[in-house]
Amino acid sequence: MKELFKTFLVGMAHRNTIAKHSQGLDRYLGVLCMLSAACLGIAIFTPIATIPEYRGLEGTFAILDALLVLFKANRLPDAAVLGLTFILWPVYSLSVAFDVWYKYPVQEDKFLKASGRLRFFGRIWYLIAISTVGMVYIVQVEAGGVVHLPVYALILSVILQKLCFTRMLGMVNRIQFDEVDD
Repeated sequence: MKELFKTFLVGMAHRNTIAKHSQGLDRYLGVLCMLSAACLGIAIFTPIATIPEYRGLEGTFAILDALLVLFKANRLPDAAVLGLTFILWPVYSLSVAFDVWYKYPVQEDKFLKASGRLRFFGRIWYLIAISTVGMVYIVQVEAGGVVHLPVYALILSVILQKLCFTRMLGMVNRIQFDEVDD
């Protein structure tokens, strides 16, 4: 059981990933990424708000439901912004974090490319945070609606993403600095 838990935390034994270089609480970054992904899934698939009527949306809806309603109503710009901001962007950034943590060995070129993408997402994560706050504002003030508990799961997902990106980038910088010293 202990070996299974260790594999869960740091990945497969034959790969020299960044997870193998983690120490202390940093060993749990993979678990935090998974928790962030779970919170994002909750926010995407469960009802997030109830509004009387706003831009073709009416009633209680989840982010995915709102996306489908906007597509059917031929409001493609609104659907594109919603889909990119709250579904594609966070899913892609989390997949890059998983790749850096579990998949790519430190000495490969793929690791350097993925860590560059991770650095990019770590720098502009606030766009998702601002968009989340903007969505809450629009639902409550402009549309006269009510947000539900899953919006806090979305906020928690964004916060956990930033924590993971920051800690992973620190580890990437240390590993690259150590390689330069050797």
